[in-house]
Amino acid sequence: MTAQPRLRPASRMASWLSHRRRVSAIPHNCHPLGSPRQPRRAFITLRSALLLGLAASPLMAQEGALAPGSSSSADSLSSTDSISLDTMVVTGTRNERLLLDSPVRTEVVTRDMIERDNAHTVAEALESVPGLLLRDIHGKNGREVWLQGMSGDRVLVLVNGRPVSASTGSSIDVDQLSTFNVERIEIVKGAVSALYGNSAMGGVINVITKDDADEPGSISLDLGSYGDKSRHSNDPSVDRVRLTGGAGIHGDKTGARIDVDYIDTDGYDLDKSTYANEGAWGHRATINGRFDYEPSPSTNIAVDAGFYEESLDSGLGSFTPGIGVVRKLDTELARRESIGATLDHQLQNSGRLRSWIKSERFTDDTQVDAPATAAIEQERHARHRLHQAEIQYDLPARPSHQWTIGATVLAADILQTQKRVEGSNALDITEIGDEAERVAVDLFAQDDWFIGERWELLPGIRVQHDSDFGWHSAPKINAVFRPYPDGKWRPRWMFGLGAGYRVPNLKERYYQFDHSAFGYKVIGNPDLAPEESISVQLGVEAGGEGLPLLSANAFVNRLDNLIVTALDREASDAQNLSIFRYSNIGRARTSGLDLSLLVDVGSSIRLSGAFNFLTTKNIDTGNELTQQPRRQWQLTGIWKDPLPDSEISLSWRYESGSWIEFADDEDNTELRSPSYSTVNLRINHDLTPDARLYFGIDNLTDSHRRADSAGTDLRPEAGRLVLAGVRYLF
Repeated sequence: MTAQPRLRPASRMASWLSHRRRVSAIPHNCHPLGSPRQPRRAFITLRSALLLGLAASPLMAQEGALAPGSSSSADSLSSTDSISLDTMVVTGTRNERLLLDSPVRTEVVTRDMIERDNAHTVAEALESVPGLLLRDIHGKNGREVWLQGMSGDRVLVLVNGRPVSASTGSSIDVDQLSTFNVERIEIVKGAVSALYGNSAMGGVINVITKDDADEPGSISLDLGSYGDKSRHSNDPSVDRVRLTGGAGIHGDKTGARIDVDYIDTDGYDLDKSTYANEGAWGHRATINGRFDYEPSPSTNIAVDAGFYEESLDSGLGSFTPGIGVVRKLDTELARRESIGATLDHQLQNSGRLRSWIKSERFTDDTQVDAPATAAIEQERHARHRLHQAEIQYDLPARPSHQWTIGATVLAADILQTQKRVEGSNALDITEIGDEAERVAVDLFAQDDWFIGERWELLPGIRVQHDSDFGWHSAPKINAVFRPYPDGKWRPRWMFGLGAGYRVPNLKERYYQFDHSAFGYKVIGNPDLAPEESISVQLGVEAGGEGLPLLSANAFVNRLDNLIVTALDREASDAQNLSIFRYSNIGRARTSGLDLSLLVDVGSSIRLSGAFNFLTTKNIDTGNELTQQPRRQWQLTGIWKDPLPDSEISLSWRYESGSWIEFADDEDNTELRSPSYSTVNLRINHDLTPDARLYFGIDNLTDSHRRADSAGTDLRPEAGRLVLAGVRYLF
């Protein structure tokens, strides 16, 4: 790495943002593309201190700052800045391509959008992506991603192209992924890329982190309040505190960066007349570090490590006959530790060799305890381990072909145990045993084939050998037709056809979830077969320098061998319980249409809108798939410089009602979740070139579910959230 001269304080913010504009992506909404913990008294004191710090920080930030009128991040929009045509993306092809030239339809959440929306987690950053759903994970304090009518265990979540261990044993909790060191998030919908295999039937979410030690250091602080939904008061109070910091150093050949993100929350409560509360209280902490070494201009070696901790408590109310509602405390302590290394080497023959290795360990300890009793009622310990390595070779480019080949090796295991008290008996239960492990080897190949100036084909195939399921292949092809490659609007037609598959996860095969006290059990099935899918995507988009961006995309997905939990009536009658087993009994179809538009009005206003239509069907029963809204609308307006160095954004999102189940088997009465709308407001103001003050209101309409309808009411779980904060670059 060549050392760069240190920027004067006056120009750091402007220079940094100028660099980010060159590499940032087109906004997604315009493009198709084990023991109970002690009370946290210290955190209450911390909140009071941080309130004083927030009040003083604008004054501190102004020391040594430029005089008014200096260059800042709130420059007026120009046609080049507002609709960038030189954005680079990597997820669709694993090679850097211009977003408008990528043969695989890709949508992007940029760093600017994450900061504008003050998104703390990847889940919050994805809330505004059209056609993407975030659903609560059953029994957990987190959310998973659903795409094109497919649930979270059919969506592959990556960080820098590397898989993340499933925090629930099946799906990824994207609330556990911090955005502080995230540069952008790329979304590929549907199983149309040959470079991603198992669990990518619904699509891929690739979280790309910062890797530039030259970026300025930063620190930020923000406070949030749920108002009358606060857990302890009907008056506004500080219910959420976030403190982040990050910095990098670099030399001629080396560079290093560390980022820290800490969130402390006091939770929220939709109904204070009950002991149960909807929003857990506790903290989330993330630490990420990276070291880079360039022994030569053609070689880069990087080592990275990460740590995540989540410590959350929540109140529960359990009805016991003859006693009434018993108050219980649900505690959870989750930790993720990861370490990895990457190699990127440019060969003398113009080929490129890349490889990485990663090891990750995730633990999750939970307790359910009735404070009125001496013994802890239930304890559960889960451990997930994931080890993976990959090598990729990009052959030297030929005039009309660019080949990419590679191989991946994965080893994973999961263990889950439970301790439970029933009467005077203490039970030790193995819910998932030592036999729950798998090893898989994947081979993939892809050819980027250019046919003249107008046509581009991207055929590919991925072949997997699983230790339990043998060989499986998934061919795919993408095609792009550009009728006017040099025209002003640069329209292009895009087509994708791909086969997807998903090997049953270890939880589905080996799970033994005994909840007899509540009348049911969930039992895994080691004889499950892999799910298979066919995905078809057809879209058109058009846009150009200083012009609106238009896009339309239609899709159809067919799923076979769908894994569902089905009631085993014979076993249920024999044990006088509801016995559910994982089974391959489902076939489903999802189809839809995505429309979007972005336009700049003058030099200071940007308007964008999106409409998403989705139909789903369980082919075996004829019913809709659960929790899938038919319609989504989204409108966003951004106003630059209503006051000098300021920006205001207002977004509206509508989601239609979703089918849940039949409430009565006799008359087939449908139970549906109601439709709802939310409005979010953001105001950002640059105090100096290095300091920004921001204010926002999430869910301005205060739309939220009923407190007694978890699982059947899909409206937001939290109500209105008011937040304010400051960010400083150094």
